[in-house]
Amino acid sequence: MSEDDLALFLDSFDRCINEERFLDVFYDSFLGSSPEVAAMFSGTDFPKQKRHLKASLFIMVGAIARRKADYSDLEGLSTRHRQMQIQPHHYELWLKSLLHAAESFTGRFDPRMERVWTEAMESGIRYISRGGAHGGPEGHPA
Repeated sequence: MSEDDLALFLDSFDRCINEERFLDVFYDSFLGSSPEVAAMFSGTDFPKQKRHLKASLFIMVGAIARRKADYSDLEGLSTRHRQMQIQPHHYELWLKSLLHAAESFTGRFDPRMERVWTEAMESGIRYISRGGAHGGPEGHPA
């Protein structure tokens, strides 16, 4: 990601994460993306879930901003996702919902903005979905 793209993403992320309803819009979209996803979250303590998501996003964004692929703080999340048997299509729905939420709170969400958000999230998603540090060589993001 170029410096200009990084600056664009970080500015957009800052606007989004500071919007009180950002995570609500994300979860409304994600839970509505499939009955399977909705079922996975039945009985979820959403205030707690939102805190966890926000913390995970900050870890992912911090790694991008530092240009250092250190996602080790996501190891527990990766383990939980393996135990829950989260599938690749769930991560696709998650990203699509995150992009929807970002579009809702970003003044300009054009193809470039979609690309930088996608690029920013891909390494963290790979880390989590491939089993974190225990996922073998592919468990580490590029």
